Amino acid sequence: MHADFNLSSQPAATAESLDVERALASLSVTARAVVWLFEVEGYSHDDIGRAFGRTASFSKSQLARAHRRLRAWFEPSVEPPACTSI
Repeated sequence: MHADFNLSSQPAATAESLDVERALASLSVTARAVVWLFEVEGYSHDDIGRAFGRTASFSKSQLARAHRRLRAWFEPSVEPPACTSI
């Protein structure tokens, strides 16, 4: 049996969800996959490393780099105050 999928019944994309999508799209394919497998699917670093034919350290480093990029994406850049002459 085929169920009809009605887009009008789906919630509209919010600005926040679009920002998350853009931020994730800024990651490499590998980093995005590791983030998804670890954060969403709940795989362990050992499992992710094996899936890529690598070690758990590979997964951990990919995740750490991805988190760093995502934080930079969402945190406003704060510039130190300019020096003024007295």
